[in-house]
Amino acid sequence: MSQYTKNATFRLAAAALVVLLMPFVGCAAEANTDVEEIKNLIGRYATSIDKADTNIADQIWSKLPEVTFHSPAV
Repeated sequence: MSQYTKNATFRLAAAALVVLLMPFVGCAAEANTDVEEIKNLIGRYATSIDKADTNIADQIWSKLPEVTFHSPAV
């Protein structure tokens, strides 16, 4: 096998590996974004509780009729 063939085979294998791994890199970035959004929402919720700020609470909680709330029985 010539050096050219070895280099071409290596480049093709490397390109295939990159193409196969690309969706996983995107998923990791999306997961980090989701985690940051959830942390931000929890922080806003905590602020609304700490300050007893109903305006912040109104921005967080949905008022749509199809949204329900269930709490554990005490």
